[in-house]
Amino acid sequence: MSVIFSWEKADFSYLLKSCDKDEATPYILKYLPKSGKIVEAGCGLGRFVKYLSDKGYDIQGIEYSEETVRYVKEIDPWLKIIQGDVLNMPYRTNSIDGIISLGVVEHFMSGSDKPLKEMYRIL
Repeated sequence: MSVIFSWEKADFSYLLKSCDKDEATPYILKYLPKSGKIVEAGCGLGRFVKYLSDKGYDIQGIEYSEETVRYVKEIDPWLKIIQGDVLNMPYRTNSIDGIISLGVVEHFMSGSDKPLKEMYRIL
């Protein structure tokens, strides 16, 4: 069980603009491989999926909330975001080159072990 966030379509533009100011962005740009496959696990409205896609990264987002994924498809139907659970991601073992997961694992009531193990599995 985890906390499920609710997003509004109107938040997308603000969130995308915030990527340039986010403290995590310099680390994301420095350490994620530009030539590999990246997943944003628990991507919400997909601000980093959009931000990094625009910079040429091969990135896909996975989001638990069907409603949020529907919003993203209305905002940008070309954005690679799927509905799914970060505890059971639909990627083969060792098939992903980098993962972003900001503000996700700390919301699992049972602790961060399960989502982190799943992320490790696909890396």
